[in-house]
Order: sequence, then C-alpha cells, then structure tokens
Amino acid sequence: MPELVTIQDVYEALKRIEEKMATREDVEALIDSVEILNNPKTMEALRKSDQDIESNRVVLKKLLPSKSCLTSC
Repeated sequence: MPELVTIQDVYEALKRIEEKMATREDVEALIDSVEILNNPKTMEALRKSDQDIESNRVVLKKLLPSKSCLTSC
C-alpha cells in the first residue's frame, strides 16, 4: 500500500526547498559582481582606490542623514 502523503508533508517539503533556493536579490547581486569583476577599467579604479586608502590619501567623512530624513524619519 502506498505511503499516505498529507498537505502538511507537502508544505514542509516545499519549505525545505524554498530555504535552499537563491532569491532574485541574490542572483542580481551575483550578476552585478560578475559584471564588475569582468570590467578591467572598474577593477583598475578599485585597485587605485584601495591604494589611496592604504596610503592615507583619502579622508573619510561621517555621513549625516539628509534634511528630509531629519524631519520625517
């Protein structure tokens, strides 16, 4: 006799599958990363930026909320 499968069994199986799936945001982030890594000009600019930071040629400023956020957040 075949095993009885309940709606709850199906629901739990689908939830386990869903937990392992990549989200649309994950896929878009991966595509963005691949595009950046495959662009030689962008990669060179990132290398130069890293060198500037390591050589203390960059002044980091604390970002403040915009005025609109101060009144509505």
